[in-house]
Amino acid sequence: MPKPPVLFNRLGSTAQTTTSVLGASGTEAASTSYTAAEFGNGQSATGVNKYISFPATTAYTGNAGCIECWLAPSGWSLTNGLRSSGIGWSWSIFVDGSNYMDMIFNSTGFQLRMSSGGSQGGMTGYAGHADVDVSDGVMFHWAAVWNTTGIDGGSDTQRIYFNNGLVRSSTASLTAPVGSGTLYLGDYGNSLGNPFGGIIDNFKIYNYDKIDFSDRFNERGGLNDQTLVL
Repeated sequence: MPKPPVLFNRLGSTAQTTTSVLGASGTEAASTSYTAAEFGNGQSATGVNKYISFPATTAYTGNAGCIECWLAPSGWSLTNGLRSSGIGWSWSIFVDGSNYMDMIFNSTGFQLRMSSGGSQGGMTGYAGHADVDVSDGVMFHWAAVWNTTGIDGGSDTQRIYFNNGLVRSSTASLTAPVGSGTLYLGDYGNSLGNPFGGIIDNFKIYNYDKIDFSDRFNERGGLNDQTLVL
């Protein structure tokens, strides 16, 4: 049985967002809304200030971890299955201007970024066209995994998974962000530039380097059904 996440939110309604299955409850921005997603409804993250925040905690910024969720682009201009212009962020974990994590979607592909003390790490390249092909309005599963001492005991310090396939890895030295970070899903004040534009569903954060996502079509994601009631 896999270890449970430190945060699991279904993001399907106000009631689900403000009462997480596991971990801290979310807070909606004034313009938060929900729309059809992989499991019932998901968060509509299209538009300025369409975001959900979770309280700051060091559980999101440890030396090993995993973030997984279902996403669907909305209104993107697509070329070769990727965003043809602009930059979007589906989520960010913000401690301060020197310590943060975020996920970028642009015309090159997907990139996981980390900054520790102002020194930016994360992927040195992108998960690009060869392995990632998205369609407007179509849900896909995405995960970012990191371990500063090596994922699953190996040499990779970071990985990106797309529909349970490994599409990018890095062996570069990595230092995780330091401090207690607030999690933002969607467009937080448009302070990061262009919003993600799309749907976010079934968001989970783990405090270890989970690498198997064959359970992604189970809404519980491999959690013990006898002890968790959704």
